[in-house]
Amino acid sequence: MIEQYDSASEHRHATDYDAIGFKRRTQFDRDYDFTDPAGETYTAKPDRYNDVTGLYVDEKYAPLNHKRNRATAKRAEAAAAARYDAGYSKAKSRTYYQLQHGWNHSVPKHVGVQLLLSPEAYVPSFEKPIQATDLEFYYDKGLRVCTRKSLPSYNAWAALSKAGVPCEFRLHSDDGSSISYEQFEQEQADEAAYKKVVAAEKRRMKRQQSI
Repeated sequence: MIEQYDSASEHRHATDYDAIGFKRRTQFDRDYDFTDPAGETYTAKPDRYNDVTGLYVDEKYAPLNHKRNRATAKRAEAAAAARYDAGYSKAKSRTYYQLQHGWNHSVPKHVGVQLLLSPEAYVPSFEKPIQATDLEFYYDKGLRVCTRKSLPSYNAWAALSKAGVPCEFRLHSDDGSSISYEQFEQEQADEAAYKKVVAAEKRRMKRQQSI
């Protein structure tokens, strides 16, 4: 029954997740207090769970928003709701502005959950291919993600990682490129190191010119 689901999309794709071993589960194994970047605690719940690997999944059907913390998201969503109720909003439905501003659909919310539970135990799973710019933003904020199509591979990565086997999960974005979280981290580290070298060389040349 559709009453069991938070959205029509979750109901529509229920059998798709069932087919790859992720059953409906809307509670974690125990109660957790997650913390947002401003220090405010919040609760969360999953949508799916794999009994074999212990991986929780939160189904996502739109890109995550960039609200900084829970309070910021609540203010933005309340303002959007007021505009919508007054007839001044271009949003076609309440769902639209909830996705754009809601805390439950924000990057920091999922970062907080994954930080406490671990990427091997929790992952947001998107229905559509993730845009390269969105994927880079998620990785930059420390959030590992996957798509429903790539979830079996992510699930295998999670199981191997828990077992201590070194491995990477590569996610293909909408433009056909693929990158692992580890590769992204290494590229960021290499770029930061290069910038330090350049800055040091500029300081050296400046000192020489002043002599």
